[in-house]
Amino acid sequence: MRYSELTKSQKLCIDEFIKFRPELATAKSISRQEVEEIWKALYELRDSGGAFFGYPMWLIRGPKVSRGLYVFPSPENDDESMVVHSENDDPAMIEFLADCKKYGIII
Repeated sequence: MRYSELTKSQKLCIDEFIKFRPELATAKSISRQEVEEIWKALYELRDSGGAFFGYPMWLIRGPKVSRGLYVFPSPENDDESMVVHSENDDPAMIEFLADCKKYGIII
C-alpha cells in the first residue's frame, strides 16, 4: 500500500492522522489501538470544524506487518519498500495452490 495509490478520501485520512500525531509522518506501521485512539479523537473534533471521514477500515484490512500491526502509507515513505508481498508471490505457494486446484481441493 502506497500513499500515491490511495483515493482522495484515504489521503485525507492519512493527512489528518499525521496532523494529529506528527511522528506518523515517518512511521512505516501503525497498531490497531493507535488507529482507534486517533480516529476517536478526530471524530470528536468534527463538531468544531475537523475533517469529516469515516473509520479507516481499509487501513485495518490492508497489508499487515505483523499481528495487530498494519502498514501506514505516509507520504514520506511512498516508495517500493512499502509494498508488502503476499504469500501467493512465493513460487512454491503458487505451485501448491495449482496442485490443490488440479485435484479439486478447495482452500
